[in-house]
Amino acid sequence: MKRLLVLLALIGAAPLAVMAGPQLDEGDVLTLRIAGMADISGDWPVGPGRSLTIPGLGRIDDLADVEDLNGRLTTLLAERLGAPGVSFSLVVRSYRPVLVGGAVGTPGPVTYRPGLRVIEAAALAGASGGGDLARQITIQQERDRLLQAEARLARALVRAARLGAEMAGQEFTADPMPEVAALIGAEEATRLIAAEREIATTRAETRRLALSRIESSLTIGAEDITAQEAVNASLEQQLVLVRDNLVKLQPLFDTGSLTGARILELRRDFVDIEGRVGEARATLAKARTGQAVLAEERDAFDLSIRLDLLDQWIQTQLQIAEAEAAQDTAATALTAAGLGGGATRPGDCQTTILRRKADGTPDLLPAEAMTEVLPGDFVQIGRATRACPQFLLLGEPGP
Repeated sequence: MKRLLVLLALIGAAPLAVMAGPQLDEGDVLTLRIAGMADISGDWPVGPGRSLTIPGLGRIDDLADVEDLNGRLTTLLAERLGAPGVSFSLVVRSYRPVLVGGAVGTPGPVTYRPGLRVIEAAALAGASGGGDLARQITIQQERDRLLQAEARLARALVRAARLGAEMAGQEFTADPMPEVAALIGAEEATRLIAAEREIATTRAETRRLALSRIESSLTIGAEDITAQEAVNASLEQQLVLVRDNLVKLQPLFDTGSLTGARILELRRDFVDIEGRVGEARATLAKARTGQAVLAEERDAFDLSIRLDLLDQWIQTQLQIAEAEAAQDTAATALTAAGLGGGATRPGDCQTTILRRKADGTPDLLPAEAMTEVLPGDFVQIGRATRACPQFLLLGEPGP
């Protein structure tokens, strides 16, 4: 039985709360009733490009949903008819059907109703033939969870190996990891290991460049300190010489054999050199401080790298534990169902929905028993393959 979504818009009255509902598209049929205008009232299909043409009223393009159409009809009536007091009702007479394919008794279109779910769509397509649909979909959900847990575990194991190599200061050679290949297959394991190797290479190069910058600054700073020490030693030696000359010439000045101008000149030289010595000592102290700061920066950088690696390694170990727990849970559920703990590979026995996005491009989505479908969806209910012969045996199983 079809459910009709009725929306009343009374212009000039308080607006009613409107449920947007599914996206309108070509194939949907709307019923419009306008008070006192039987020639405009009627059943009108949504055409190409999500357009609605109402003879005598006009065309509305790029429809979104019922809420959108309700507002645009209100505006159109007021503009075209000049009758702001006219009331109308808008009814979604029928949505475009949902197509159901795969392991069902009668593949094809089924009538859409708001709230329709995968398990109901499968039942409408003849899912009552052989097998418990809800049970089989639940089994597949556990298989999917097992696959996801194995994939997470594989990623975490490879990441842990890479982090362990980095913490030990070794190159991540990424030798074949049989335990990973057993989880996700040799090809996917090779791809995953190669990705982690690239991460290790990039991180090593980043650390090398950062440390190289610091080491270069330390080398330049050491050279500056050496040069400044030489300048400082030279100035201090000059200061000693001038002081010695003052001491030696003081008796001559006392006896009048040396003019006061010469003594004054030497004293000025002494004060000048003494000031330069002070500046040189300050510059040398600053250079040594900068060198110490750079050395601390190098040590702090190295420590931060080690702490970051340790933190990542701990997080990865937690991820490994969580993935192993999820793997055990899913395997236990499958064993309890009498199917063993083995999981099928991606592409086998999956329920999927092919849906057209707003821009017209297709989108393939994973689905479960209670996943809600939308008008125009194509629902693929599993595949009875050799990899999972018991999945959704609806009607006669495939070869």
